[in-house]
Amino acid sequence: MNTINFKLSALCLCLIFAASLQSQTLAMNNLTTSGTDDPLIVVPSEKMVKTSFIFNVYGDIPEKKPAFEEEHFLGNLISSKWNTFLVNYTQEYETKVGLSKSVIEIQKPVIYNAVTKVNKHLKKITRKGLISESEARQKMGHILDCANVMCFENETREFEQALLECKDPTKIMLLFESVILQKL
Repeated sequence: MNTINFKLSALCLCLIFAASLQSQTLAMNNLTTSGTDDPLIVVPSEKMVKTSFIFNVYGDIPEKKPAFEEEHFLGNLISSKWNTFLVNYTQEYETKVGLSKSVIEIQKPVIYNAVTKVNKHLKKITRKGLISESEARQKMGHILDCANVMCFENETREFEQALLECKDPTKIMLLFESVILQKL
């Protein structure tokens, strides 16, 4: 019980610390609608400044096999990356206290929540036909590659702070587009 309380306290302190950091100035708020009546499609305005985040990749992006694979709506390649993402970011612990028999801990919840939000958004706009499946596959593939690399990076605070400022899934996708994965 003390371990769970300690982890919850540590998580709360991390969230408070992340919220109190002075925000990095990104011009992500300068977005305009694309001229359509659909609020799901947003394009960057001319005033938008693109800041890039660079993360190093040593070798190939690791791929993990979960016990139960989840099929992704964008196909097998994305399913593999999606399952790796789920394995990397979620840890399940068995407990004997309370009604639940297990507790799921999420690593880097800001990144995890952003990726799941984008996944839902891409699913929605792909089904509506607002984006092609190949374009959605390309965007989601890059986002999952970035997330799978960032899971093991220590210095992701600036990126996480920028994600906290992005409430809209299209802004989150634009932020992930600014990420450069540098292979070493």
